[in-house]
Amino acid sequence: MMRHFILISLLFFSLIVKAQTAEEFYKAGTAFYEQKNYDEAVKNYRKAADMNHASAQYNLAICYLDGNGVAISEAEAAKYFLKAAQLGHAQAQNNIASFYIAGTGVRQSDEEAFKWYQKAATQGSAMAQNSLGLMYDEGRAVPQSLDEAVKWYRKAAEQGFAKAENNLAIMYFNGTGVEKSVQEGIKWFEAAANHKYTPAMTALGTYYLKLGDDKQNQQLAFDWYVKAAERADWDATYIVAYFYEMGIGTKQSDQIARKIYLLAADKGHAEAKKEAQRLTNKLRNQEMNIKDQAPKRQKQSVSVMCSSCFGSGKTHTTVYGGYKTKGSSSVSFGSYSSCTSCGGTGKTSIRI
Repeated sequence: MMRHFILISLLFFSLIVKAQTAEEFYKAGTAFYEQKNYDEAVKNYRKAADMNHASAQYNLAICYLDGNGVAISEAEAAKYFLKAAQLGHAQAQNNIASFYIAGTGVRQSDEEAFKWYQKAATQGSAMAQNSLGLMYDEGRAVPQSLDEAVKWYRKAAEQGFAKAENNLAIMYFNGTGVEKSVQEGIKWFEAAANHKYTPAMTALGTYYLKLGDDKQNQQLAFDWYVKAAERADWDATYIVAYFYEMGIGTKQSDQIARKIYLLAADKGHAEAKKEAQRLTNKLRNQEMNIKDQAPKRQKQSVSVMCSSCFGSGKTHTTVYGGYKTKGSSSVSFGSYSSCTSCGGTGKTSIRI
């Protein structure tokens, strides 16, 4: 075991010591990075980057973004993303395009963004394909083309990219750039939802809710909103609370609704906070009304004919919590004393 460890260590250090080519510096940097020795990782990545190693340039840009081994610098990150992008690195092309869209570390430029998204999309980057579709959809840097938007959304969606699946679903629902088809829309919303994309979950919940009072549709609406709420979508959490309060797709429960409203309220949801307070007051008032309507504890002495001897002897009965049965004059009693004549218990319901 020790020998095996020594051999691995020697291999590791020999890789670092002998590093001379760009690829060797890159591998050494990656080895240091995995060991969380970011200072050495940056040194080796920089050497490889200076030798035009695209992946090293990309990784160095990531170090500048995260502040690993260097001070955080968006400008330096952009610089190395651009270098890697110019060498054909698809992910770097996508990233520098995103920087141009937002004006992060570079001057904002839709035209530059479109150029680099197009290059990355052509190489098969699903993220870039979706972004390119969005630019065609909105007419940014190019004339609006819904046909082109659908084309690029579909390419990304067919790779399982959730945002593109969601965008393609919207196109089908609205009939924009494609023939309207609710069935196809549901198909792509479900695909995105199954890839954990919460906007698709809430879209499905809203769709089924709008179908009406059918119990099956209400159940589906409830289920999709619960899935979104489980992924910390606090608007969806608020709606789940409403469903419990109204009994939509689930058994009605003010108590559960209040708990869920409070959960969303704790995360800063203003409307949930108001609804939680309203339900708190409602439940408190209900509890007070129940207490007011509850039977009062009584203590009462009643003289009646003895049920054992039917004589003139009287029993003195102490009543605790007596209540009058609806539609009857019978009174139930909690305890009885013995008959003064026969000692009978007299333990019966009696009329007064």
